Amino acid sequence: MAVIADVRNVDLADVILTVADAKVQLALDQAEPHVHIDFFDTTYDLAHALFAAHLLYATLSAAGGEISSATAGGISASFAVPTSVEAVRSTSFGRRFLELRDSRVNRIP
Repeated sequence: MAVIADVRNVDLADVILTVADAKVQLALDQAEPHVHIDFFDTTYDLAHALFAAHLLYATLSAAGGEISSATAGGISASFAVPTSVEAVRSTSFGRRFLELRDSRVNRIP
């Protein structure tokens, strides 16, 4: 499972650097059901981190879809949960996630 540091490491522009750890963890929690370990295998942590970064960036830039609320440790945050392919393409993290996903699809016999 990806951790907060993994999400920060995929952010080459340091956009997520200023986001509170609790919000990054909420994004990781929301991303988890959309990233399957059996499919991504050895690239699971990267895929998980990229999808979480996508959720965070989509929220920060207001590029996301529907808003849902989440609370953890007394901190409340709302995250867009854009999961359609078009919505995921709306961020560089989402596009990198889709490239990784597509590279895995091509490996299936």
